[in-house]
Amino acid sequence: MKKLILIAISLVTFYACSKKDTDNTLSKIRFNWQLDSIKNLTFVNNILDTNNSDTTVGVTGDYVDFRSDGKVYSKISENAPDDKDTATYTYSNNKISIKAKDGETSVYTITTLSSNELIFENKEIFPTNPGTYEQAIVKLKK
Repeated sequence: MKKLILIAISLVTFYACSKKDTDNTLSKIRFNWQLDSIKNLTFVNNILDTNNSDTTVGVTGDYVDFRSDGKVYSKISENAPDDKDTATYTYSNNKISIKAKDGETSVYTITTLSSNELIFENKEIFPTNPGTYEQAIVKLKK
């Protein structure tokens, strides 16, 4: 019986700490970030294919704004000067899932989260050739 009580206390403590960590991370993510850059990289046989890779550098006015209502607003001038987009997002276990208006969901892993920088990335491996993949790296700053 004592072991059962100890296990129950451990689970409650773990859950409480996990929820606190999630809340703390979400409070850091929820911000109107400036777009620093988006790198879209293509690898063939694990080698960077520079002909099919590019980098978008953010300009003044470009942003990604994660809101507490689960929506993310963005403006990226390279797409079109007045192109604004809205999507929904969720956060869990160091991953941000962003669902676009068309229903497509992309899952990004957070690699850096500090008081002035957020970097997250997505890697899509092609099943027919595991050495061929696309990687998107999004870098935001305050």
